[in-house]
Formats: sequence, structure tokens, C-alpha cells
Amino acid sequence: MRVLTLETSMRQASLALAERDQVIYQRVMPPETRTAVWLAAAIAQALRDANWKPDTVDLVALTHGPGSVSYTHLT
Repeated sequence: MRVLTLETSMRQASLALAERDQVIYQRVMPPETRTAVWLAAAIAQALRDANWKPDTVDLVALTHGPGSVSYTHLT
């Protein structure tokens, strides 16, 4: 199972990719960056670095508030 995890409840957001029970990619947002600006580009870069296509992600795990991004729109 491939999992994209997004942590946006803290001041500094982070994301990770996991496959089976192994974290294969992890990235923390630079402190001076705004979450809304960083998140989409960071996800795209993570998928490229892992050689994953978006449709191969089985699960997206999100934190739920508080934070600067209190919603996520997935299409």
C-alpha cells in the first residue's frame, strides 16, 4: 500500500510517503514558507522523487486542524 501523509496542524507542515511499512520520503516545510504556497509543489516533488504517479497512491492521511491550512481539496 502506498500512503501520502500530510501534517498541517503545526506551524511547520510536513509530508511523507510510505510504502508497506517503510517511510521512503520525508520533507519538512522551511520555516519562512507559508503552508498554502508550499504544499502542492512539495507533493508534486515528492511523487516525482519517489517515481510514483498520483493514481498509484492508495491512501492520503491528513491531520485535522488547527493550522494554517484547515481544509484540503482533493480531486
